[in-house]
Amino acid sequence: MKKTAALICLLCICLLSFLGCSSNVSAPDASHSAENQYMELFARHAVRNGNYIYFADKLAYDLNGLFVYEIGADKAIPLCSKPECEHNDISCGAHLIHDENCELTVYDDKLFIFDREGVKPYLYSVNPDGTGYTRVMALDSEYERYFQSLDLLAVYNDTVYRCGYGDKVEHSDVKKTMTLYSMPLGGEESTEILTVENMTQAIERVCEDKIYCAVFTYKGDDVDDGMYFKLDLYCYDMDSAELEKLCTTDVQNCENVLSVVGDKLVFSFGNVWTYSLTTGEIETVKSEQGTVFWLSENRLLKPSGKEYYVVYDLDGNELQSIYRIPEEMGDVRFGTDYVGSCDDVFYFFYEVWSDDPADKYNYIVAVDAGTYEVKMLSSVYTGGQVVYDEDGKAIIINGMGDSVEIGTP
Repeated sequence: MKKTAALICLLCICLLSFLGCSSNVSAPDASHSAENQYMELFARHAVRNGNYIYFADKLAYDLNGLFVYEIGADKAIPLCSKPECEHNDISCGAHLIHDENCELTVYDDKLFIFDREGVKPYLYSVNPDGTGYTRVMALDSEYERYFQSLDLLAVYNDTVYRCGYGDKVEHSDVKKTMTLYSMPLGGEESTEILTVENMTQAIERVCEDKIYCAVFTYKGDDVDDGMYFKLDLYCYDMDSAELEKLCTTDVQNCENVLSVVGDKLVFSFGNVWTYSLTTGEIETVKSEQGTVFWLSENRLLKPSGKEYYVVYDLDGNELQSIYRIPEEMGDVRFGTDYVGSCDDVFYFFYEVWSDDPADKYNYIVAVDAGTYEVKMLSSVYTGGQVVYDEDGKAIIINGMGDSVEIGTP
């Protein structure tokens, strides 16, 4: 495949609570740039700006919060400006009300957060040093009430954009519905930009002044060519307020990850294929049913069984298999969540346990697709408190007061 010259990429990453930590970072840039095209779409809980990553995850057991990570560092810290805060209860300045999988974006030197109080949707903001956490505005409940999957949050030219889909119920009639709408920042009235009913799945991506929406609709089992879904691809220009349908075509599967790479839209999950914004051509890079592909600037990565990752170039050629369990973790059971990539390094959140699944701790793991190395960056224990001994080894203090060594971050 002809690959357009690469972008500056995004990484998203998770986690580590530290006692008495506070953040001291400079104001971030706008978050719609090309470097954010490599962040994971499922969670939408992280955004890169300059040399910093802002993300949401567990502050402590059953407590969610915001973190900041400086690229190249070995630790992440809660986005809390309170001196000597232990980051373990709702008094912490990084505390999130609802969900660690909230949507984040950055605009006008502030981090903006979508969160809920009960079922009511709100937009909040916080300064990059963790001060000034403020509720900015209520969002449109009529739309938000049926948004269930892959929601998009963007702020551009003092306008808030939201997009999502879910089951919309009207007069006992249930229709899976996708809507893109906007509201003035701090305002009350919403404007509907696009609504598609009776669809199956949608994914969205914002890049610079454009919002791209891919809407998939299931055609049924009775197809001769194996193309089970119709794809409607839209582009909304936030400067001109013009909506354009780029194409309607048939595809084999719904995809879950959309990135903008040069002049191409790249769909990368069970299959990897591209749509050219210049020619309208669709090109398949890699197709393997029942698997997952993740995208970086120059590489594709997929899991292979429980023990390996496989690295490919962007033409789909296999380069190397990598043992996916860092040596520091030892013989444990674990689950993984993909976070994002930067400079061909893929970042994962590993949730690890030995015997009791309720007794878990978490790692950030970096998979370098250039050197084929897997490295554990930092750790946090979700069932208790993490402290470090004089040799730098991580020790957890669980609810019973017992201490357990869990490795060196």
